[in-house]
Amino acid sequence: MLGTVLLLLAVVLWRTQIGLTSLAAGNVVTAVAAVAWLAAATGFSIAAAALLGATIAGLVALAAAQLAVARGAGAGASSAGLAADRGGKLT
Repeated sequence: MLGTVLLLLAVVLWRTQIGLTSLAAGNVVTAVAAVAWLAAATGFSIAAAALLGATIAGLVALAAAQLAVARGAGAGASSAGLAADRGGKLT
């Protein structure tokens, strides 16, 4: 069920013209939710906690990269950066 929801979300994100700043905000919110889940839930194995920690770190790094590209696009970055800010579609 969750996999289906995530797949549908991926399709929506791919087809809409969402900016990198919004994507970065979504990644940060997801990372915070994952931290809360890890802190509140009991019974995580060491491997599962490590995987979730790596996912959190990846989400935060991705958000930082998205914000850096979005800020660069505002300052006259490359055409690839500008396209990424318009939803990631190169034209």
